[in-house]
Amino acid sequence: MHISGRLFDKVGARSPVVFGLSLVVLSYIVAPIVLQFQSIYFILPYMVLLGVGTGFAIGPSQTDALNRVPATLRGQAAGLTQTSRQLGATIGLALLSTIFNHSDKVRIETIMSSLSIDPKYFYTIMKTLSIPKVLRDKALIGIIADDKVPFLVSKLKMAMSISISLAYILAALSVAVSLIIAIKKLKKGRQESEIHTHIVSD
Repeated sequence: MHISGRLFDKVGARSPVVFGLSLVVLSYIVAPIVLQFQSIYFILPYMVLLGVGTGFAIGPSQTDALNRVPATLRGQAAGLTQTSRQLGATIGLALLSTIFNHSDKVRIETIMSSLSIDPKYFYTIMKTLSIPKVLRDKALIGIIADDKVPFLVSKLKMAMSISISLAYILAALSVAVSLIIAIKKLKKGRQESEIHTHIVSD
């Protein structure tokens, strides 16, 4: 955040915001590939990329928005930008979670059907992904033959990865829209001259 702030002071909002949003889009595109490996060594670089991109995008864009209103209205502008950000994050998370849950549910039901597992065990099957192997094997006793458990778990993990990937792709598209808007609408350079002219003319 300190680096993006110093960059904003030197060149304005456009460069850091465009750079940050580009990193976020890239991280969301890379995420589906990274998730296939299911390893912290692949996930950690992706998380760093996403964090850096978010830091470059949010700070300068908010500062630029506040700099474009008179000092007497900055309190209201700050409240509006924060409300918009929180509302967007809430709605976006709700939509992506809904899409993920529906996609995962459909895929798991398909897997269960292919293995002739009674649909009433759906939630038991779902829980097996978040518990240790020993407890998982016990939970699946009487639901599926022991020799098919590894196959089932592998299919469940793949289904979850695909569903998460779908959510990430949709997130990438939404951020890409913001990136296009930033490229087209944000002006290059610092904006002090515009602020001064705006305040004097008022």
